[in-house]
Amino acid sequence: MNRLVLPPIAVSAALLLLFSCSEKEPAPSPGKTAPDAPAVSAPPDTGTARSPLPAAIIKSGNNPLWFEFGPPRDGVSGPFLVPSPAEAALTPYEPWPLSRLVAGMVMQRDRLVMGINREGFLVAEVWKDGGIALYRVTDTAYWDNYTIGSFFVFQDEPAALLYRNDFFTEPTAPPPAPQVFVQGKGSDRPVGIQIPAFESFPAAAGWEVDALRQGGDRHWYYRSIQRTEPEAQYAYFSVRDLSHAGAVSSVSRFRDSALPLSPDTAPALLRQVLEKAAGLSRVNQAPIAGIISPEYAYPRYFAGENALTMNDLIELSGYYHDNGDTGARALVIYPDGKGFFGESRGGAFNVEALNLPLLPEGFVYTRIGTVSDTIIAAWEEQHDLTVGAAGLMILRGAGTEEK
Repeated sequence: MNRLVLPPIAVSAALLLLFSCSEKEPAPSPGKTAPDAPAVSAPPDTGTARSPLPAAIIKSGNNPLWFEFGPPRDGVSGPFLVPSPAEAALTPYEPWPLSRLVAGMVMQRDRLVMGINREGFLVAEVWKDGGIALYRVTDTAYWDNYTIGSFFVFQDEPAALLYRNDFFTEPTAPPPAPQVFVQGKGSDRPVGIQIPAFESFPAAAGWEVDALRQGGDRHWYYRSIQRTEPEAQYAYFSVRDLSHAGAVSSVSRFRDSALPLSPDTAPALLRQVLEKAAGLSRVNQAPIAGIISPEYAYPRYFAGENALTMNDLIELSGYYHDNGDTGARALVIYPDGKGFFGESRGGAFNVEALNLPLLPEGFVYTRIGTVSDTIIAAWEEQHDLTVGAAGLMILRGAGTEEK
């Protein structure tokens, strides 16, 4: 089988950086130096939302475009175009819950929506002349105090669950109220909503949801915490539909909801791509693939039976999209960008190896999706449980164009 390598061609990117907001500069960590940041005042809160304008309009060929997240520069917020991840700003390492990074992705037909930790939403969709437009829907002054605990789809709206992470630092902000925000179509700021399932516990008594996921049985499982002295109290719930009240569950069922599905349960094309990708793993290494799709309200995780007994686990990322008459597409990559891409047309499958652009040492790809014929992959600079620079790679992907 021929190896599919993405060749470089000329690119152009027209950046329309139109937003400014107040952001908190993190303290430098040992071994890294934080860049100088301008003093930026928070804009007055008028209580009204504006229709968002594109933060960037991108017209790209097969040469990668690199963007990084970070504090505002000269009063303008990112993401910022950089020559490569190696030339990104020297962002100080921070524990991942405190870092600006892509915390989640959901695909919605011709749109890819990303949850940017401590910022808000970043939306990629087809621009009117065929390029890709990036829209920022953010409320950094509020989101900077919290961590995205789950990124999912609620009633056809991309949604983010915010919570106070207390593993690395003691929370100083009050419990988020509301806890869940949706993108809010036509708005430049996230819109807070109430989830009926979360009304199963008394929020007024200091309870807040700190974990939410959808299990292989398509039920939602969530955990609520009440931070009391000397020990925090936990409660567990489950529900088929988040629009209804949740039922009391157990810690064991909550844990079991995180178990991956067998690749045999995946659609035929995705199953073939997953099998090919598994062949790239090292001996005694078990790959677990997190897959997003317009058909999934939450990422679905697939792994072989050996994943439950192996100590060396590696998380892959990918997507699956069945577009009906034009066929299905699937892509799965390892953190180094190696993987497989597959298409099905007329009942015939074609699966080929694929290499995303190389990353510097210490950098990894963490999530991937597509908009039309363009691949968008999140990347991070990682060291143990900390993250330095983080951003996006945007590339017109060979073999991904719908015909």
